[in-house]
Amino acid sequence: MQKGQPIIRRGWRVKPAMTALLLLIGVSAEAQSAEPDIEMPQLDRDTMLYTLEEIVQEDSMAEISPPDSVAQQILDFAAKYLGRPYRYGANGPHSFDCSGFTAFVFKEFGYNLSHGCTRQVTEGQQITSRNALKPGDLVFFYQRNKRNIGHVGIVVENYGHGNVRFIHASTSRGVRYDDIATTYFLKRYITGVRVLREDALPFSQLPAE
Repeated sequence: MQKGQPIIRRGWRVKPAMTALLLLIGVSAEAQSAEPDIEMPQLDRDTMLYTLEEIVQEDSMAEISPPDSVAQQILDFAAKYLGRPYRYGANGPHSFDCSGFTAFVFKEFGYNLSHGCTRQVTEGQQITSRNALKPGDLVFFYQRNKRNIGHVGIVVENYGHGNVRFIHASTSRGVRYDDIATTYFLKRYITGVRVLREDALPFSQLPAE
């Protein structure tokens, strides 16, 4: 760590970390006072800042670890059907078309989506920027003629810079993962739609009846 480099970063919880470091320094000072014959290591400024940074980072990592979210539960459920074949008009569980797959997955979590891309694209909040897509969002693509909506999938991960991984029922390979950044999907991508409610609770946090 270079001198003058800021150590306070967005999202860090500074108070617990500062407390930990100050306690460490205080204990060392008290030990030196009580036992003058024991040599305690002296912490210079850079070492103290580096130690503080490590403590804060560890504290921050523990804080930002997300709980089991609805989106993750949806993706875990969708992954159970990887490899299932594509069949036009099918809505599972043994085979799917693209909108049948998304409707089947979301229905398991209380969301009733229509069977059909042109209707599903209207059943949530439009997300126009690919960088703003979150896991659990729907992504829509043109048909080959680039005039009509013809395909839909579910966002699995957003890598940034417009590259998004999604799970979908592919017409040629069945349920699988793909990336929007590939040439085929990038030139056909239309928009994203957010179906999940911001206040939705995962099954593990739902109140008992």
